[in-house]
Formats: sequence, structure tokens, C-alpha cells
Amino acid sequence: MSFYAEQHQFTYRAYSKGRLVKGEITAPDRYLAQAALHQKGLEPIKISKKTKRLPFTFLQPISKKELCYLTRQLTTLLNAGIPLVQSLATIQVSNPSLQKLITSLQTKIKSGHSFSQALGTYPAYFDDVFCSLIKAGERAGTLEALLEQIATYQEKQQRFKQKIKKALLYPTLVITLACIIMLTLLLYVVPQFKQLFDTLDTPLPPFTQSIIYFSTLLHQHPVFLSLAILMGIISLLLLKKHPKWRPTKEKIILRLPLINQISKKAIIARFSRTLAITFSAGLPIIEALDLSANTCNNLVYKKAIGQAKKSIKKGATIEQAFASTALFPNLVIQMIRVGETSGTLGAMLLKMTDIFEKEVNLAIDGLGQLLEPLIMTILGLLVGGLIIALYLPIFTMGSLF
Repeated sequence: MSFYAEQHQFTYRAYSKGRLVKGEITAPDRYLAQAALHQKGLEPIKISKKTKRLPFTFLQPISKKELCYLTRQLTTLLNAGIPLVQSLATIQVSNPSLQKLITSLQTKIKSGHSFSQALGTYPAYFDDVFCSLIKAGERAGTLEALLEQIATYQEKQQRFKQKIKKALLYPTLVITLACIIMLTLLLYVVPQFKQLFDTLDTPLPPFTQSIIYFSTLLHQHPVFLSLAILMGIISLLLLKKHPKWRPTKEKIILRLPLINQISKKAIIARFSRTLAITFSAGLPIIEALDLSANTCNNLVYKKAIGQAKKSIKKGATIEQAFASTALFPNLVIQMIRVGETSGTLGAMLLKMTDIFEKEVNLAIDGLGQLLEPLIMTILGLLVGGLIIALYLPIFTMGSLF
């Protein structure tokens, strides 16, 4: 019996009459699991094979960056004409967990599994897109070419993530510094001024009174306030992971000023690159759309792509299906039309991806330049306001003489 004829456990989240439900289902593969859910009247939003990780959990975890490096090394070795098993044996990595994974893949391939089957046993490290592309490459005899595209895709994704992290690093550091300065002033500086003000028989301005009250609260109830802050952070983290909060959060992100356009363009770029690779690899458009929708990481766009997929099944063109969602800009629709008409949809999608990725990079750079003075202004207002509140009574007293 082949690997894909075996039964596997999948977890799913789906909508049932407008209500979010989740559970498990057994099927040979993810697409049959999806079909089974549709037959039950469910609209799936996420289907995942039950995660199987390496048994050596006490070892160093495997990062996305390391998996990207593994794909690039394997691509180079295969392009050099070295057989797959020998290529895997040649790769040496410093992470013992990753080395265990490579050894396990070698063992499975030697025992008769195909490369895609071996990868499919570790969905925690190789997702559905990766495995489907490898399977398509094995069928068409273009494994090296597809691995090259996958490696390039992973590298671009890593660069994009690093760029976002770099853009957010400065604001995070400044905000952290501002919080430390404010806390230091409230704990050590304000009490000194309070002692001075207590010796004066002069009413304090309301602004100064509120600062002193908050400082006194910090001194008298430090444990209570620390627990309150900790509970607030835990509540936010739990809310972030709650499935009912995710649709609301993603709708808010798409409407927030400054970042909404960046988010939309990043989603479209990620989706179109995945669709270009999967479609060019020879996967049917419905299967390619299904795989690509999972890379959006946004339920609003994922639902729209699902609607487009239904329209295509009913006979609509790809252009008409995407135009009906009202979520994709005219440029996307026009390039899809040109690609669909000329039979170069994959190439047009890649060009479109390059355009949107450049726009996202420029927007992130611009956002970083905009946030810098904005954060410095907020920092100045917070610290400056606190200092003014402390010296305001002294200024008031000076004006009385």
C-alpha cells in the first residue's frame, strides 16, 4: 500500500452555520479530509496533519532558517548530479536535532519511501506546500528545479521576516527604555519631591497630585500591581491564541492606518508567489489555490480565496473569480487576465509578486522612518510631562513671591 493510501489523523477548524468548531478527522490525505468536511456541511478554515516531531525533544529545536539552509544545500548537491541519498549523507549540520532529521529521511528513502513520502512524515518541519511540490517534482522529473524554487522562496520569506523584525526592533527598544525611565522616576524621584511638597503648605496642581498618587500606589502595593500587570499580559496572550479572536484581530489589522496597506500587499505577495510555484509545478489550479490560501495567514483573504475557488469550479475564469472577491487590487486582476489569456499565468504571478514585495519593502522602510520621530515625540511627552508635573508646584510658588 502506498504512503498516500494510508489513513492519517488531521485536526481541523471549520465554520458550521456561522459557529467556529474544531475536531479531528481520519483520511488518506488533506484534500480528502477537506472533501469529507464539506460533505458534513462544514466550511474548513484550517486542516493540519497531527504534528509529529522527532522523539529527541530535549535536543536543540530546528529553526526555519536551518530548514531553509538545508533546502539550499540539498539543491546545490542535486544540481551537481549527486544522488538524493548521497546528497543527504553529505550534508553536515551543527544542530543535532536537524542531523537526526536528515538521518531519518535517509533511512526512510532507503527503505522504499519516496522523498515526498519521507518528508510527509514530519509535517512539523515540512508543510503541505513543500511536500506537494516535491511530489510534483518527482512525478515530472524536475525535482532539482522545484527544490531551487522552494529554496529561493524560503530565502525570500526569511529575508522578509528579518526586515520586519529589524523595523520593529528600534521602536521596541525605545518603548522599553521609556517604560524603564518612567518606572525609575516614579519609584525613586517622585517620592523625593513628595517629601518636599509635604513640608509646604500649598495646594498641589491636579496633574502633580495624580503623579504622586500613582507613585504612592506603586510603593504601597508593588506585589498587587505586578500581579495585575502579569495577569493582563497572560490574558492578552490567551486572547491572542483564542480561535474566536483571530478573525476580529485580522480584520482590525486590515483596517489599521499605516500598516493596513503593508499587510494587504504582504499577504498578496506571499499568496501569489506560492500560487506561481505550485501552478508552474503542474498542480491543478484548485489544488494550487488550496495550498496557496494556507500561506496567507489571514482568514479574511483565505475565505475570499475559498470563494474564488468555488467560482472557478462552477466555470468562472480565474480573473472573474478573483475580481468578485473585491479584495485584490486592479493590478492583480489585470496581470491574472494577461497570464490566463497568454498561458503564462505562472510567470505573471511571479512578476506580480516581485512588484508587491518591492512595494512592501519600501513601505516598511518608510514606516520605520515615520515611527522614529513619532516614538521620540511620545517618549518626550511622557518623560517631559512627568518632569513638568514635578516642577509645576515649584514654578507656581515662585510666581507668588
